Amino acid sequence: MKNRRNSIKVFKNTFLTEEEKNLLKLSLEKFLLKFEFSGVFNIVIVDNVYIRNLNKEYRKIDKPTNVLSFFLGNNVLGEVYISKDIALIESKEYKIPLMERIIFLAKHG
Repeated sequence: MKNRRNSIKVFKNTFLTEEEKNLLKLSLEKFLLKFEFSGVFNIVIVDNVYIRNLNKEYRKIDKPTNVLSFFLGNNVLGEVYISKDIALIESKEYKIPLMERIIFLAKHG
């Protein structure tokens, strides 16, 4: 296997504490080690208004969703947008911690 470097960047982190941000980055770095990707992987934590606008613009669906992902190419593998609002509802529904749900959605994206 080639020596590859992945970089996880968490944006809009005002929705996450520094500890949550680090947990997310560590979990995703571990996850990406299984794959031969090289580059930057951006995570953007947003609210329902923001993700609804993205969903409407890019998927023509005028409602919020839990996660949207965009492949960017080159050195940036892609961006994953996660609605913290929906992740919170889903974490309560599934009876799991919020960060567990956010990590799952980031991996899914």
